[in-house]
Amino acid sequence: MTTATLTIRPTGRCAPREGLRPCQIRDPEWWTTGNRHNDVAIRLCKTACRYVAECPSSNPRPIGLIVAGVPHNDQSKPIKVCAKCGHPWAQRRGARRGSTCMCQNVAHHHKTIMRMRERGAPFGDIAKVIGFHEKTVRAYCQEVNARRNAERLAKAGITNKPSEHHELIIDLRAQGRTWLQVAEVIGCTPWTLRGYVKRQRKRGLIAA
Repeated sequence: MTTATLTIRPTGRCAPREGLRPCQIRDPEWWTTGNRHNDVAIRLCKTACRYVAECPSSNPRPIGLIVAGVPHNDQSKPIKVCAKCGHPWAQRRGARRGSTCMCQNVAHHHKTIMRMRERGAPFGDIAKVIGFHEKTVRAYCQEVNARRNAERLAKAGITNKPSEHHELIIDLRAQGRTWLQVAEVIGCTPWTLRGYVKRQRKRGLIAA
């Protein structure tokens, strides 16, 4: 996986202005642990801030923040940074082993997945290349296909709402189709279908 690089210079747009820290010039949300720009924030702290040594004393208990280039979780404990992508590591829900960083997200391998699928590579081979389970790769491809189908129909002026296909949804599920496959068939996005199904389940109109 390749990541965008940021050139830090002693002068110019990446350098701290007189009396200001990079976190005061850039979007402060970058310094919230979990933000997609955390890698840039960490590098700015470490290489482009002349006040970095003062931060720990002024932020003795950082909750979910990056201070002096060190990310902290909601318990104010330091989090290690991934050497591969430069982002903080975070506990993955349901993970059996330790923690993971955001570069270990299947969506970050989109180009590799799509390129291999175009060549006809099976899900198992793709999974071995990017280091994910075959089921995860298959589910991701199904979601991409469903999203593209919904976008194609939207461009044609066709907006398919799950509510317009209630009986079809039930029939497809009875046939053993996954929710991603159902979304692809009726031409809506997976998240739109999930929202509809969630509401219908509360009403008892769709089985779990």
